[in-house]
Amino acid sequence: MNKRDKFILKNVSKGEVINRLTREKVKIFHVRISDGNLILHTKTSDRSKIIEIFDNLCYNYKIIKGFDIPSALYFLRKRWALSVGLICVTAMILAVPHFVYDVVTECDSHLYESVTSVVDSMGIKRGTPVEKIDVKALEKAISAVDGVSFVDVKFVGSRLYISVQSELPPLDVVESNGKAVISSSDAVITRQIIYSGTANFVVGDSVRVGDQLILPKLTVGEASVDVPANGEVYGVVGYTSTLTYNGVKINRKKSGKSYTARVVDFLGIKGKDTDSPYAMYEKSTKILKSSLLIPITVSEITFYEIVDETVAEPFEKVREELIKEALSNAVSGAPDGARIIKEETNLREADGIYFISATVYAETRIDAS
Repeated sequence: MNKRDKFILKNVSKGEVINRLTREKVKIFHVRISDGNLILHTKTSDRSKIIEIFDNLCYNYKIIKGFDIPSALYFLRKRWALSVGLICVTAMILAVPHFVYDVVTECDSHLYESVTSVVDSMGIKRGTPVEKIDVKALEKAISAVDGVSFVDVKFVGSRLYISVQSELPPLDVVESNGKAVISSSDAVITRQIIYSGTANFVVGDSVRVGDQLILPKLTVGEASVDVPANGEVYGVVGYTSTLTYNGVKINRKKSGKSYTARVVDFLGIKGKDTDSPYAMYEKSTKILKSSLLIPITVSEITFYEIVDETVAEPFEKVREELIKEALSNAVSGAPDGARIIKEETNLREADGIYFISATVYAETRIDAS
């Protein structure tokens, strides 16, 4: 019988792993989920191939390797007293009738009751003489259970091990659409979370709008496999706002003029909305509801005229105010959720005109399909 290894993988998709191994012609003897981990039983001869596949896919896995006879013999040669003891124990076991010490059943939970019923129906339990157990007949009976695809029954010492593999549902194979994930901004990459595909840049690289960030392919061994490109890429992007100042500050204020109009809503029939008579204005609305049997709603709308007031102010007096305004405008240009990392301002003067530039550098997602 072929030696086997047990692989324990964390945080992986069962279908994705089985699909990948099947594609590489790796034989899987048993698959199950335990405590959120995927547990696979495979041939020891496939160990190197499986390790290469899992390393390329950056899977988090652990191997419980198959029994290695040369290593065990070397261990016993170094410990002769233990070897003598084992020989004595073995002789004692061979000198007495061989009975089943324990029955160990390994299968998915939804099959456990059916499998144990078959074992019980054949009279197999602790204390049953080994020579009375027909391993092939037991395998055939369990294989007849609905939902079973593979059965392996074997003795290890006086323990009877029953390993059952469930039928696997059809796997959904996701086809690649051949499209890469591209950059939506000029940026310096800070973080990448690749769900599928291959990163085309590394952290610290500068990218331009339209650059391909994630390629729709994956290298497995010597082969390149087409896969969907999917993931999250973050980068530092600069957002700039520039103001000009010519020594004259414009303040906006109410002129003191106002205009009020009323709009009546009677039984769902609403009057025409009133437009403001002023080019610039502030608007307030007050709702009046009557308590008559027939409901009438009156909206009172007031428009307040806003005018510009020109005031000569030296630049130094309004400098900080203008810098704050420019920075505020730059921040408003960054998308919601962006993390501001750095702020810069630049002032220059030409022919009596002052230019105030503010730039904020923010980390944000830059990936786009």
